[in-house]
This record gives sequence, structure tokens and C-alpha cells, in this order.
Amino acid sequence: MVKSNTINRRAYLAGIASTGAVGVAGCTGGENGNGNGNGNGDTDDSADSGNGVAPYEDFDPDNPRETLPALAPTLYENNLHEGTEAALEEAMERDLDEPRHGDPVWDEPDDEDEIVDPDVIQLAYGSGEEADGIYQDLFYPLEENIEEETGREVEFNVMEDYSATIEAFRSDRVHVSNFATGTVPLAVNVGGAVPIGMPVNEGRYGYRLWLITRRDNDDINSLEDLEGKTVAHSSDGSFSGHQAPSVLFEDEAGINPEEDYNMVFSGGHNEGQLGVYHGDYDAAPIAAGSMQRVEDEIDFDEIKIVYMSEPFPFAPLCYMHNLHPDVKEGIERAVLDYDYAGTSIEEAIDNTEWLEIDYAPVWDVVLQVQQGLGMEYHS
Repeated sequence: MVKSNTINRRAYLAGIASTGAVGVAGCTGGENGNGNGNGNGDTDDSADSGNGVAPYEDFDPDNPRETLPALAPTLYENNLHEGTEAALEEAMERDLDEPRHGDPVWDEPDDEDEIVDPDVIQLAYGSGEEADGIYQDLFYPLEENIEEETGREVEFNVMEDYSATIEAFRSDRVHVSNFATGTVPLAVNVGGAVPIGMPVNEGRYGYRLWLITRRDNDDINSLEDLEGKTVAHSSDGSFSGHQAPSVLFEDEAGINPEEDYNMVFSGGHNEGQLGVYHGDYDAAPIAAGSMQRVEDEIDFDEIKIVYMSEPFPFAPLCYMHNLHPDVKEGIERAVLDYDYAGTSIEEAIDNTEWLEIDYAPVWDVVLQVQQGLGMEYHS
């Protein structure tokens, strides 16, 4: 494990708007996949399929959202199921001093009596069986670095779920933890969590929403073409399979899923993809990486993507807003200034480092969805 040059690294991040060169990475858990291959080999999007399907010569991987449709293998080959350097640059360039929905991260308390200076730092990561069976045994490199940088001992905590972690933040029983994508705003607004680093690996991060249809479906090449069609959402609790398309489709194309097409629930991302492939549904919004879970049952060359969202960020490490400044700085060094490649951290979450982030611009697309759904953040 190598400690990075702190000054150079943070200057590198600060220069993202002008250089566009910061590497970010994919994530584990939740709705996204972890593999980077396309699962079915190369394809030639420019070739006519022989059944009247238009070629995809206009697709530009440097401007993907504006030049769709394209076939699934092409998007996987260009890592467009996840966030990319260009996507992060675009997010960080947003001029957002405050989040569009909810409150900004809480300031450090003015009252010194409210500052928490623990002898033992309580760390949590994940929840339930995943935390107990995987993370507890594999997160010791991070624990050791926090101890080295803060001079405090660290204890790992297994939490029942993220709601329990938020309550533990509120009562000073957990000081550092990650939170799932959609839970981060609640943790910020209710628990006083401050996101400090997002897990990254080899230039990729997070995951995207794709709208898929069959390659030979000439009637659907954009969101507007969904009108009157049968579209399979995964389940009402799915962020990328239902909540995000319910807001983004209307915000970006004026398509209201409850009014403009026949929305059905397939029961999951896998079921939606298989249903589209076999002709049961005209289209389906999915978490892009989830296609790799059914690669043995679907010919990716026959799946066309007509819409992709901005990347959804994932699983940032956060600390309590009212920790002592010295403790915060030590945690930041342990999280942001080390390369975890080749350690058990990489084994646990398939990421090699955490990249410093700004909550308001990076979580903006998530806040857009939650605002559109009318979500409020209350304890």
C-alpha cells in the first residue's frame, strides 16, 4: 500500500475543470455490475443487420448521451455502463454552491462542547450479512491507516441497515461509514454526514441507467418513441429501474411513464432484460451493469440502447460533521491519500482508492430524482 503525494493529488483534483484528467471508477453492490467486458465479443455497430435496422454511424463515445442509439457491446467497450473521466469532469464543473434539494452538508459546530473527539473511532461499512461476512474481515488496511493518521484506535461495527447507521451518526455511536447512493442525501440532511471520498478504480465510478430495446425494433430510437409502448420497470423500490426513469424521462423528454406508455413491473432488472430480448416488452430501463448477469441468456448484439442517464455516484465514505478537526484531517488522509491497489480493500469492494468529491454537484442527478419524487428528508 502506497501513500500518495497529498499536495499533488489534491491539486490534481482541483484542476479537474481545466484538465479533465481525474480518474474515477466503478462500484460494487447495489444495482450495478462489476465487470468491464461486454460478455459477447466485438460488434460492428455501423453494419446493417440485414433486416432494415439503421446503422449506428452517428454514435460518438465522447458525446454518448447526445448520439444514441448504439448497441450494448459498443457501450461496454467504452465503459459507458459506468461513470467516466469526462462525466466526472462535467459533474464537477457544475456551478453549485448548494444542493438543488435539501440542505448542504452541516458546518462544524461553533460550540466547542458539541465537538466530538473520540478515543476510539467507530467505523462501519455496508450493512447486515455483507458487512459481517465480507467487510469486517477485509477492511483492516483502512482501519490501520486511520489509526496511523489520527492516533486513535478504530473499531469496526456491523450495522443492520443504513437507517441504523444514520441513527448511529446522530447519537455519536458511529463516526465514519459509507452510504448507498439514494441514502446519502438522508444521511447528509438528517445524520450530519459529510461525504469525503467516492470509491474509484481505473477511471470509472458509479453506474448508469440505460433504456434498452431490441436491435430490430425500428419504432424505438429515443425516449419520445416510448409513447403507447409497453415498458417494463423493474420494481417500485428500484432507483435505476423505476424511480430515476419516472423523473428523468419526463424532465428530459416530456415522457410521463404513468401517462404516456403502458408501464408494467417485471420484478427485477434481469426479468426486464429477458422480457425485452424475447419480445414480451418493447423496452425496459435497467441498471447498465446488470446486463452482465444475464450474458449467457442474451445476445448483446441484439440489444439497442436508446437512452443513458448521467452516472449515478456510489457509496461514498462519510464522517460526522462534528468530529474534532484533527480527527477529520487524519481520516481524510487515511481515506484519500493512500493507494489501496492489491490490498484486501480491493478484494472487498473492487476499488483501489477513494477520490475526494463535492456533495452538491456530484450528487445532483440523485437529488434531481428525489426532488421529482417529492422526497423530503426527516428524522
